[in-house]
Amino acid sequence: MAKRVLLASLLIAVTPAFAALPSTVELLQSGNGYVRLRSTDPEYRQSFQSEVVEAVRTQQAQGLGLQDPGRKATAQSAAELTGEIVVVDTLRGVLAANFPDWLKQEILEDAGYTAGFDQLTDAQLDAKLPKLSIDMDALPSVSEQFVPSTNATILSVDGRVQAAGSSYPRIAGMQALGLCSKKRENKMYEKSFSLNKSMFSPVETKTGDLTTTFQTVVRGDGTVTGAVHYVMKKRCGIPYGAEYDHVEFKLVSTLGGEIAFDAKTRYEHKERLFKKNFTYDIGSYDFWVYFLEFRLQADLQFDVGVDLAMLAEAEVRAGYTLGGKANITWVCRTTSDCVKTRSEVDLKPVLKETNSYQAKAALSVIPFIDSSVGANLSLYYGLLDLVGVRVGVLTEVPVTGFAYIGNMCSDADGDGTSEQVKGAYLDVSVQFSGYFKWELLGKGATADITLDLEPIGYRKEWRQVDLNGESRMKNFYVKNLYFKDLLSEGSSLFQPVLKTPKVIKQGGTLQLATRSCYPLTGEPIYEVDFGAGGPLVRGKASELAYAYPRFGDYTVRVRLVADSQGRTFDTSWSTFRVNVSPDGKTPYYPWLATLLDQLLD
Repeated sequence: MAKRVLLASLLIAVTPAFAALPSTVELLQSGNGYVRLRSTDPEYRQSFQSEVVEAVRTQQAQGLGLQDPGRKATAQSAAELTGEIVVVDTLRGVLAANFPDWLKQEILEDAGYTAGFDQLTDAQLDAKLPKLSIDMDALPSVSEQFVPSTNATILSVDGRVQAAGSSYPRIAGMQALGLCSKKRENKMYEKSFSLNKSMFSPVETKTGDLTTTFQTVVRGDGTVTGAVHYVMKKRCGIPYGAEYDHVEFKLVSTLGGEIAFDAKTRYEHKERLFKKNFTYDIGSYDFWVYFLEFRLQADLQFDVGVDLAMLAEAEVRAGYTLGGKANITWVCRTTSDCVKTRSEVDLKPVLKETNSYQAKAALSVIPFIDSSVGANLSLYYGLLDLVGVRVGVLTEVPVTGFAYIGNMCSDADGDGTSEQVKGAYLDVSVQFSGYFKWELLGKGATADITLDLEPIGYRKEWRQVDLNGESRMKNFYVKNLYFKDLLSEGSSLFQPVLKTPKVIKQGGTLQLATRSCYPLTGEPIYEVDFGAGGPLVRGKASELAYAYPRFGDYTVRVRLVADSQGRTFDTSWSTFRVNVSPDGKTPYYPWLATLLDQLLD
């Protein structure tokens, strides 16, 4: 019953708009100072069965002469209940709700009036009262305890048994015994649920070339408890109404999470230090065709200059773990806003031991020469250009110094943690591109001249250039002229990474890769000791297929020795453990297989 009478009080006290009523509550009628609702919640109806009906049955069992309710409490089922609740907050609403006279009188007395309803003014009738919920299914059971009967026996005040006539209603006897006095009991309905929430909040800021990213994840594990405090009204031990007082929400939680700080900055600068053009006329030839005079001119051009390119990048990732607790309480009343009465939050960030960083810088000085030969056919001594063609070669010799330090550059030794990596080198390469350019009556196009130079050590690359004032993508043929590792112990930047799983099937192929911060464009060439007793194998990653002859555990050694552009490296060996098993999932160990064979024999 507590749940039944409580539901309407909460809905009226907390929810001003009835459009937000839950699906299990139906709005039947509303008027000046009252609202009539119907609940279809099975749990709500069951509470009536277990509380109200049981209270009537208890009163009957005490042998006080109470007549049995007309609907027989013992036979009352949930299907017979109407589920109706009336909520009132003015005396005018009490009159409109059609309550029994005894209940109207009780509400009037609770409001502090001794005169009848007909003696009240309009202001008194419309004055707001504490919201009161009345369960309409409970009212018949309560009301029938107050009905006089001439056929019952009751106890008088002095304890003697005597027949009760119409002049001595049994209710008077019950009141004399103190059994039907009006009671107001403070009640509380509490509901708790588990809290398991996560909050993710990314924030990114940009200032010039600096980009800073914060990522915050906070998790909470605990309980949230809602306690509804109300006053229950009873007559003859049977509840018939409830007055809402306040709701108290408590949050008790352990807090955890992490804060990730990611700051990135990048500076890039390109500048042409100087450029000079040299043009040499090869010659010209004039000729006539009918009455038209043509001129064919040829020239040789050289554009010589130096470009400068600078690049600097840095990134820092700092992580903090969060730990703590929260103990917060809110109290909500109908007469005021919700007030936080307790707020204890203790959340401490702790810096992680393994934070990440990396920084790299490159400086390139790029001498270039753009040499071309061109021919132009014009009409009447150059008055009108007809056709022009030019064939040229752009040659660049970039001299690059590069340095790197950080621990965000892959895990080469396979221990699950990216180790600190250092690298510094000096690199000199040559790269050239051939092109063919034509014009016809002012319109033209440029095309690359494609050559097959890989057999002599050149590698083709596709990149953007500024050619004769035109920015376009071009094929370049690149070859290294000089490479020097500037670290005496060797740059760990060039250590290879084994991407193969630790357990592979027989006949599986090793998958090798360079570190994620590897700065060079030439295809790597590795030297591998597969650990099976065979000779060292040298080749590109795609060429290092090896079928292990038997199952077992092998120690694989790998190092980077060269690349497709002609660079050579003096790097240390990287060592990995690889297990070859029948299914490629479960490790296979010969000693274990031997032991199992012995046990099974």
